[in-house]
Amino acid sequence: MMTAKSLFVSILLLPLTLALLTSGCKKQEAAQQARPAMAILAQEEEIIKPLLFPGKTRASRRVNLSFRVDGLMHERTAQVGDSVKKGDTIARLDTEDFETALENILGKKERAEAALRFAENDYSRSERLYQQDRGAISEVLLDQKKETVNELRGQIKSLMAEERAAKNNLDYASLKAPFDGTIVAVYVQNFEYIKAKQPIMRLLGSDAIEMVIDVPEKMIGKIFEISSLKVEFDAYPGKWHPAKISEIGTEASSTTSTFPVTLLIYQPEGYPLLSGMTGTAIWNDEGKDKERKIILPAQALFSENGKEEFVFKFKEDTKEAIKAPVKKGSMTSRGIVIEEGVKPGEWIITSGVHTLREGQKITIKQVRLNDSGEIEEYNAPLALPETRQ
Repeated sequence: MMTAKSLFVSILLLPLTLALLTSGCKKQEAAQQARPAMAILAQEEEIIKPLLFPGKTRASRRVNLSFRVDGLMHERTAQVGDSVKKGDTIARLDTEDFETALENILGKKERAEAALRFAENDYSRSERLYQQDRGAISEVLLDQKKETVNELRGQIKSLMAEERAAKNNLDYASLKAPFDGTIVAVYVQNFEYIKAKQPIMRLLGSDAIEMVIDVPEKMIGKIFEISSLKVEFDAYPGKWHPAKISEIGTEASSTTSTFPVTLLIYQPEGYPLLSGMTGTAIWNDEGKDKERKIILPAQALFSENGKEEFVFKFKEDTKEAIKAPVKKGSMTSRGIVIEEGVKPGEWIITSGVHTLREGQKITIKQVRLNDSGEIEEYNAPLALPETRQ
């Protein structure tokens, strides 16, 4: 049986026991709430200060579509904003007159073919008769029959050409998309009388776009040595798109002394590049002096007031996320150059920075930037101190 003294001691120890249990639970709960995040180890690397060229996009293929024949607009199947595939019929003229013309020519050709068969048979009989008895038929008449055959053959050849033209006209009554693209303008309505070569719709190609940049005269000579550049669009910050030089202007602008250079950019997967977008082409001039800088992925930076830029550093001893201001420099094809605020050897969090809190407990998974500026897992062991119990 428990004595009064034992009971008294137990009562005294109860609050202490509860406090210890509560503290242990809180520590365990805190450990369970540590948030996972990806982090990159800041390191200096050699970079070349890039040359930046702003520009604006346009469709690489653009055309005003028109009919090749006159006629009454019967049906317009495409509207502004519709996406069309190569070969799709997007408008039709009334085909009654074209069908009638074709039937008339086919009828003439059939009659001429029948007349030719009769004339060929007649000439063959007359020629055999002439060979058997030269007095049975005159040579002049035989020549006339042969001339009739040749004349009918010529008529049929001419009618066959008319038939092809009539079939073409019937085919031209259907307006088809010459390539994949988007209808951006419509100029006529149904039941209007259309003249040949009159603009009906405007089609922009969808497989690629062009960007025109202006290159200063002192740099145009180096452009011929470049095989490709990268482009970042204002609508998609932090995303770089490979571009190829498709055309270099041969005449400088009289006002700016720059040469127009056209870049070709193919559509990426997952989002569209549209005509009229603005962006910046970047070129790393290998001939320029190199310097050592820290480069971070664009997603590691965030702003709270639209002016200052911050990153979250991982504090190794406390396992906490610490917000730090940074001064960013130029954009490279691999990421953003950090001028101030980050030192080599510091851990910079690269995921979920917009939802992190100052002092929040985290666990990190190491990542790194590859040569294309994409984040990839890095399985090297983390040089972190052991956790104290």
